[in-house]
Amino acid sequence: PSPIPHQPAPTTLKSWATFSDKHAPAQKHESPSSSLEGSFTNSPASDKGTDRRSPAVRRSTGNPFLSDAESSVLVLPPPSPNPFRKQTPPVPPDQSPFVDSTFDVFSPSRHPPPPSPGNPFRIVGNPAPAPVAIVIPIDDSPPLIAMTSGGGLDDNFTIFEYNLPPTKPVQLNAVPITVEPVKPKTPDDKMADVKMAVAETAVEDVLLDDDDDDFPPPDDTNEWDMYLRQPEKKKLTGSRHWLPVKVVLVEGTVLKLFPGEGNTEVPLRTFTLQACYRLSKPDLQPYNTLGKIHTAKLFRVSYKERRRIAPKMFTTHEKVSSELFKLGTPNYNVLRSFARAADDASMRLSCFRDAGIWYRSEEIELRVRDTFHALVGVDNNILRHSTTASIFCLAFVSGSSDCTVGLNDFQTKGNEVVHRKDIIPSRSETWMKYHSPEFHSCVDVDAFLNNRTLKFTPMDACEFELIRYKVMAPSPPELPLNVKVVLSIQGTTVDVRGDVMISGHRTASVSNQALCENIVVYLPLPEIWIPFFRVEKRFGYGSKKSSKERPGKATRTKPGSGEITISIGKAKYEHAFRSIVWRIPRLPEKQAGAYSTYVIHWRVYLTSDRDIPQILPSQAEVEFTMPSSTASKTIVRSVSVSHGNIVDKRVSYSANYRYFVAIDHAKKTITSA
Repeated sequence: PSPIPHQPAPTTLKSWATFSDKHAPAQKHESPSSSLEGSFTNSPASDKGTDRRSPAVRRSTGNPFLSDAESSVLVLPPPSPNPFRKQTPPVPPDQSPFVDSTFDVFSPSRHPPPPSPGNPFRIVGNPAPAPVAIVIPIDDSPPLIAMTSGGGLDDNFTIFEYNLPPTKPVQLNAVPITVEPVKPKTPDDKMADVKMAVAETAVEDVLLDDDDDDFPPPDDTNEWDMYLRQPEKKKLTGSRHWLPVKVVLVEGTVLKLFPGEGNTEVPLRTFTLQACYRLSKPDLQPYNTLGKIHTAKLFRVSYKERRRIAPKMFTTHEKVSSELFKLGTPNYNVLRSFARAADDASMRLSCFRDAGIWYRSEEIELRVRDTFHALVGVDNNILRHSTTASIFCLAFVSGSSDCTVGLNDFQTKGNEVVHRKDIIPSRSETWMKYHSPEFHSCVDVDAFLNNRTLKFTPMDACEFELIRYKVMAPSPPELPLNVKVVLSIQGTTVDVRGDVMISGHRTASVSNQALCENIVVYLPLPEIWIPFFRVEKRFGYGSKKSSKERPGKATRTKPGSGEITISIGKAKYEHAFRSIVWRIPRLPEKQAGAYSTYVIHWRVYLTSDRDIPQILPSQAEVEFTMPSSTASKTIVRSVSVSHGNIVDKRVSYSANYRYFVAIDHAKKTITSA
């Protein structure tokens, strides 16, 4: 340790306590106690003029806190020797900064002050670093300016003053700079940043096809020509009609309905979309004498908790919905576009949650919905495909608790840390790779980028889309349902055959096997052939129904007619789709073998070769649903709630397939009738 010099006490010291001389030990060497005792001996009298010195004990006369009876003798104990302190002679008074009143810190000729005794960072014995000279060239005409700074870890410092010479003004070629204000990031910008961050962390061994990212092509339409059902509520007396309107989505969250004909500045109705609004599935409803119209309803959905007693006591959450309005359109693609825009708008809505929410029975339900799109060639080879997965959440959780959902993400393989009670059992151990995620406004995006988990505060009793993403597929998957359509023309007879083959089979021992349900095959029909499948009725027109195919049965044919035969399901011409629609409730059938084939066969007997159009249909469309299965291989591995209460957790899966199949024009020979 560095030596600490002794600092003498000031010559004048006033105190209310005095000390006895006879108790002071006699020491031969000079110590701080002797100087301190001398300072008390030479102390002047008090302010009242009383001599405070006595032969025995000197008592205080100016103590405001003690009386004379309570005053005690205070004796200064002998100082204990400090083995870590080196006794050095005191500093002369002329060198002490406390005595010299003419001390000038900024004087260069003044002796530097002593080092601080309490500086533990001071290094003893190392010389101060050499001064550093900084030369700054200002111009060629003025002399160079040198500034010197000295010192180091010590407290010594020196300041030099210079008189700077005058400098010449420098003229620069000014360039106008326009500074644009920083705009706050919109939800779309934040979503783009997240997509870029996820793309940077994607696995490199998966090659993404840029064309598949735009399949199906994105639809940015925000105006639709539709029909509004008037009046909105049914009445016992009176009729309802369809009113042409133009539906416009403004600012992504406001829905305005303008009259189709007339003033387009004042809207008929204005709806601000909310999180509790839901659009129903497309349906068909009679429109006019020619056919039906595609309709969809907008509902306000809420849930109520009710306790049931019979047959046993349990708690349920019942759904309560109220209709806002009904929209319709003859074009099915217009209704699809409107439903897609409504789903996108619901994800951008701001979420809220009331305080003090409490449920008797807490539960959280997750629904994984996959959508598979594909473009299939003539030989059942997949030309283009894309898989989009969406996870919907419906929660009845008390308080303001956070929920965390873990998926089978390939980047989290082996790094999952969850409680045993939060694990969702699953039979599959596959891992998926996805990209281009889109999140609901309640999801913590930073937590997702850090540990690839979905952390969010769920909305109360409201179903919402939690996340939407696309799945990376290194190779085209196997289609669960193979469809092949062949069109041939022999003279004036047009023959169209459609074969549907399912790869799986169903047995009685396997009850949970994935099935294809609600299978719909659309075979487009040219406009000139539509009258061949229409029949006139008492009120409007109807369509010809299909009949069961019976091998060897002779049928009567006549020009200008058409017929439909099938092996399973039902088929007829539906004017709303402008196609012959083949509907099958479920495949495969019970006790059906693997790779079973089902057939639809329809013929048209033309009156002349003039009835053959120049452009024949080129694609057929197939739609079906597979419950309890996924096309994206998404698996919810864990669901946790922060408050730790008992929560009923349920996860369901379903996949919706939709692909376009190229029609094989096998033969085309025309002979005049």
